Amino acid sequence: MSIKKTVIIAAVLALCLVFPAAADIDGYKKDTGYQYVQFGSYPTEKDGGSAPILWRVLSVTGSEAYLLSEYILDARRVDGNKNSYAGWDTSELRQWLNGDFAAAAFSAQEKAALKPLPDGGLVSLLTSDEVKDPALGFADLRDRLARPTAYARAQGIDTYSGGSVRCSPWWLRDVSTDNANMQRRII
Repeated sequence: MSIKKTVIIAAVLALCLVFPAAADIDGYKKDTGYQYVQFGSYPTEKDGGSAPILWRVLSVTGSEAYLLSEYILDARRVDGNKNSYAGWDTSELRQWLNGDFAAAAFSAQEKAALKPLPDGGLVSLLTSDEVKDPALGFADLRDRLARPTAYARAQGIDTYSGGSVRCSPWWLRDVSTDNANMQRRII
């Protein structure tokens, strides 16, 4: 199936998931920044070669860590029906993340280690409130810039200059406040 580049616009994956945290893992701290973990694997190279997924530890609560992928991993549209978008719960993107993506990125053992999110999925996107939360490391717009992998660029994701690096837009879980038929995104 061919998808016009304008329909894709931007795409995935600043992904979030809840990961079993080791005792020595901390969430974001203003003075020291992020800690990182590797978990799962996904294509990162232009030719589809895979590598471990690098995750930022946004926060730790008890024995659970809330993670965000360091890189945009793929280019996907939110939903095919842009004129009557029904929201995140029924979107194509949510179904793909928790279906094909999760199957490709995580082994059965890795999936079993993840805590289901409130919406029942294992993988999700950040909300607009989360990307504005300094406690998670998002003090200003620069903190919201996301870089795509070579694989995501090969899949058609748009890039722009974010200072010294090439960045890409990425989707949020919320519906736009300007247009109820659109998903919010970081540009």
